[in-house]
Amino acid sequence: MVVGVFRPWRQDPSWRFHEIATRDYSHRYTPIQLEPLDRDDSRQLVANLLHVEDLPEKVRALILTKSEGNPFFVEEVIRSLLDSALVVRENSHWRATREIENIAIPDTLAGVINARLDRLDEGARRVVQTAAVIGREFQFDALTSVYEAEQDCEAALAELERRELVREKSRIPLRVYMFKHTLTQEAAYGTLLLSRRRELHRRVAECLEQAEPDRANDIARHFLEAQEQARALPYLVEAGDRAARAYSTPAAIESYRKALEILDTTTDLPLARRAHEGLGSALTLSFDIAGAVESYHKMLHLAEEHEDIPMQVSALNKLGFVTALMRGEFPEAEKHLEGAERLAQSCNDLPGLAELHMTYCYIYTSTGDFDGALGHQKESLQIGRDLDVDEPRLFGLAHIANTMTYLTRFDEAWETADEARKKAEELGNRKYLSEALTFPIPLVHLRNGDMDLALEAAEEGMNIGAHIGASAAESGGAFLVGQIAWLKGEYESAIESQQRALEAGRTSGMSFLQVGPLCALGTIYQDISMELTSETMEYHAQALELMGKPLGTAQGAMNWAEVGFCALAMGDVERACELFHKGLTTSTAMKYLARPQLLVGSAFVELAKGRSDEAAKLVHEAQQFVEERAMQHLYAFVAFASAQVSAAQGGGDQALDGFTRAEEQALRMQMRPLVWQARAGAARVLSGAGRTSEAEAKRAEARDMVDEIAGLFKDEKLRGMFLEGATRKLA
Repeated sequence: MVVGVFRPWRQDPSWRFHEIATRDYSHRYTPIQLEPLDRDDSRQLVANLLHVEDLPEKVRALILTKSEGNPFFVEEVIRSLLDSALVVRENSHWRATREIENIAIPDTLAGVINARLDRLDEGARRVVQTAAVIGREFQFDALTSVYEAEQDCEAALAELERRELVREKSRIPLRVYMFKHTLTQEAAYGTLLLSRRRELHRRVAECLEQAEPDRANDIARHFLEAQEQARALPYLVEAGDRAARAYSTPAAIESYRKALEILDTTTDLPLARRAHEGLGSALTLSFDIAGAVESYHKMLHLAEEHEDIPMQVSALNKLGFVTALMRGEFPEAEKHLEGAERLAQSCNDLPGLAELHMTYCYIYTSTGDFDGALGHQKESLQIGRDLDVDEPRLFGLAHIANTMTYLTRFDEAWETADEARKKAEELGNRKYLSEALTFPIPLVHLRNGDMDLALEAAEEGMNIGAHIGASAAESGGAFLVGQIAWLKGEYESAIESQQRALEAGRTSGMSFLQVGPLCALGTIYQDISMELTSETMEYHAQALELMGKPLGTAQGAMNWAEVGFCALAMGDVERACELFHKGLTTSTAMKYLARPQLLVGSAFVELAKGRSDEAAKLVHEAQQFVEERAMQHLYAFVAFASAQVSAAQGGGDQALDGFTRAEEQALRMQMRPLVWQARAGAARVLSGAGRTSEAEAKRAEARDMVDEIAGLFKDEKLRGMFLEGATRKLA
């Protein structure tokens, strides 16, 4: 056997061997084209070379990225990490000795690649060096503009392609080339003298300024490499703004910080304002609240020093938002906002006033002061329309929709939410789109009795929130998805969604976003089986502890209702009474949406105390509230409660009618748990009336629904616990 190893270069003598073998010895000649290893094979090679699979994932990813499937490169990169002691073995495990952000080209590889570069003629070598400064990918027009000799570039690129150092990526609409391997680009770049390198970076930046001014990040990078910091500054700020709009928060933070480092040595108030505002917002989004506050204070001091009133207003507004909504320090926030309002009015700063109204809206909504919230929302919306500015206009629409939902004015909520959704889609603003999809829109669908549409909207908003890093939207969407799954008896899906809501809530740093999922998880576990009471108590204890923190009670009415029903099921009537009373008398954002549940809970407390007439009044009030607002998702719940009270009062026929209505309405909305409980309630009434055969038939129907729910479980233990508990209740 003869094995010939050669590169597929048609101009080299080795290619003659291939041609003759193919022509004259095709029956004995097998050409094999070696392609780069795919990611899985590269990963396996790394594991084999190190004889272990527990290399830190970040280091492994760097190796795979750097080597790009070239087995020789994989091996040499690993050797260089070991030789430099950046990766060491301890107790049969590999670990990185320090943070590795990048991997330098190993000397062995540099020698191999440089040897190939050295074989180029002078023109081709200068072209490949110039291209290396532009980047891994480079346009022909940019290369010729920087190199200033188009004919030389044509010939050099042909040579570089023949030698497989670069390849043509596209020809239409633009001729674009790329280095075949990133290490080749880095090696070519490394052969340049520093002075020549800086000169080329400057020329590349100037070329991009003329041809592609939108490439702010690249222009900034080239000017920085050219040590032209003043020229890089506006592009750094613009790059930060673009990254922020694309929800690439880490990239935005990096750009803004670089810009502010330059601004320490020069004065440009408009750019300083944009950089401080952008950095503070990005840090808030990543929940570095201390860093955001520091950035806004620096902005305020700079604005005061230069007597820039609009800049002061902006800084004070943002300090008010962060201290109120993220820290719960309302008196401190009030001072900031009062100062902002005074200054804004002194110079008729309408954008500053719009932002002020937006912040006040958040504060008033969290305490259930909807009249105050609506006033500020409408002011913000009007200013946005007057100035034709998107942010206050979208904010006004989205939050008016939220407030109308909180007020249970669902038709108005839908009209405004739909307008907000359309406007957000038109502007590509995924933040406000996710807000509309995770609260007002699914709540209106639920109210209309359409669980599928509610679920579709909540899932879409949740996924958008997760994609853009808007943890609040992700948490709210996951919470609603979990609640819908719970209502449908899909308990494991409900648990999974509420866990996701809890994690996103923790990421957001907002306590009220964690309280809801914790309360829901406790309720779900108790609904599965009373044997899981310890889990219920643990989740609810965590929820109640968080409700003692700033903004922990923003949605308190719904949370107290959840915990109250579970306390009632465990026989703690007084505790339940206290929680329901707190929900009905404390002003929180959810005080109207949760009112029917709180009234029904209070009715059950009265029943437990033997006061059925009082219970009947409370249930009647809940029924009126629900029917006046056409809250179809609560029809079955209230009908079931009414039937329970009628049964306690001895009204058998009235109780049967109530359980039948509850069953029919629950069936229509696929609320399986409520279906079987309504059937079980009817069976008890029928049995008490001596209608044994009818009772047994209804009980059999209840068992069928219990079995249907049990069939949805994947966890055998949970299924068994659910079946045992439900069977006990049926008996």
